[in-house]
Amino acid sequence: MTKERLNTLIGQNMRKERKARDMSIEELANVMDLSTSFIGLMERGQRGVTTHNVYKLSEIFGVSVENFFETTSPKHAVMADVASGLKQKRNKLATLTHNLSETEIDFVISTIKNLRSIRSKADGEGKGTEE
Repeated sequence: MTKERLNTLIGQNMRKERKARDMSIEELANVMDLSTSFIGLMERGQRGVTTHNVYKLSEIFGVSVENFFETTSPKHAVMADVASGLKQKRNKLATLTHNLSETEIDFVISTIKNLRSIRSKADGEGKGTEE
C-alpha cells in the first residue's frame, strides 16, 4: 500500500468515526488540540496522520488503533445502522468530556445527579395531580 493510499484510508476511517458520533471538525480539533484545517487535510488524506494522533483518535473515539487501518469496517457499518440518537449523544458527551480535569468531571457528575434529583422530584409531584 502506498503512503498516499494509507493516508486516504486513515482519513476516511477518521471521518467515519467522527461522523458516527455526530461530531463536527471543530469539536474534534478542539479535543485533539489541532486546527480545523489540519483535521480536514488529514480526513481527505492530504496530510499524514502521526502515530501519536492515531493513538489519540483511538482514545477519543473508544476504538482500537487497528480501526483506522481497516479497508472495510463492518463494526462501523453495523454501528451506523443501529445507532440511535441517544447513543450518538452519549458518544458525543464522552468525547466532549475526554480532556476534562478531575475537578471538572466531578462537577459534571454532580450536575447530572442534581438534574436527576430535580427530574425525580418533578415526576413525584406530577403523580399526585393526575386525574
